[in-house]
Amino acid sequence: APLDLYVFDAAVNQGVTTALRLLQKAVHVAQDGVVGPGTLGAVVRLGTQHAAAQFMTQRAVRYTMSDVFWKFGEGWFNRLFLIAGEST
Repeated sequence: APLDLYVFDAAVNQGVTTALRLLQKAVHVAQDGVVGPGTLGAVVRLGTQHAAAQFMTQRAVRYTMSDVFWKFGEGWFNRLFLIAGEST
C-alpha cells in the first residue's frame, strides 16, 4: 500500500494494460503490460512509497497528454488527489 490501490484505480479508470505500463514506466522497466518478477523486483528496489509517487506522476502526465484533458482534466486530477488522500 498505497501502490496497490493506485494501480487498481488506474486499471478501473484507464484500463488494465495502461495501468500496468504506467507502473512499469514508473519503476523504469520494459513497458510490456505484463507484471512479472522484473517489475515486482523494480518496485521493491525503488521502494513502494517512491514507486507510488512515481506512478501517480506518470498517471497525471498521461492525463495531460489526452486530447480531452481540457474537458475532463479537472475531474481526473480530483480523482488522483482524492485517492492519494485516502491512502495516507
